Amino acid sequence: MKAGSSLLLSIGALAGLVGTSSGAAVPADPPAILKPAPKRPGTKPNHGQGIAVRTAVDVPSVPELVEKPAPIILNPIPRANILSSKLGTGLKLKTRQESVMPAKDLVLGYAGSEMTALVDIALKQPAVALEEVDGISSVKCQDSSVTINFSDLASLQAATAAWPKELTVLTYSPDDGCNPSDERGWFALSDLVFDNAKLVATASSKRTS
Repeated sequence: MKAGSSLLLSIGALAGLVGTSSGAAVPADPPAILKPAPKRPGTKPNHGQGIAVRTAVDVPSVPELVEKPAPIILNPIPRANILSSKLGTGLKLKTRQESVMPAKDLVLGYAGSEMTALVDIALKQPAVALEEVDGISSVKCQDSSVTINFSDLASLQAATAAWPKELTVLTYSPDDGCNPSDERGWFALSDLVFDNAKLVATASSKRTS
């Protein structure tokens, strides 16, 4: 090619060089052979004229990192607090559990910032949620013993009839040494003894959680 000569490119000669959107090449016709054409008298060079040239790649902007909300921590709350919430009103909850009998299925209340929840717990062994037993006024825990105080004789006698000498219990009594404020305490009781005169039940205990 001589210096100063111009190329007259036919747009049709570019057919077959464009890929599909999926990246697979479109079958092309036999390649066209481009030959230089002599400059016609009275014309000016027009290199690239009429051809759109992409000068930059449109790089999509990186999405801004979305800060994840902080996890909501739910702490144990008594059933009475659940009853006064919208959740308790909607579910028409009863004041107490069905029975003082140990059960493998328990329903416990939890609450956090603007949130209330009921958690169904399925256990391998029957247990009693002391906070849910009608007539229990307080629970006090020491290193190896648990003392359960009843408000009346009928409630104590109901527990006497329902509870075996060895029993798993859970309680929420953070002010009486039974558990931290953010969880319930679980205990395996043994040698359970009831005192009708003092309205108290005492037992040896081993913390299980």
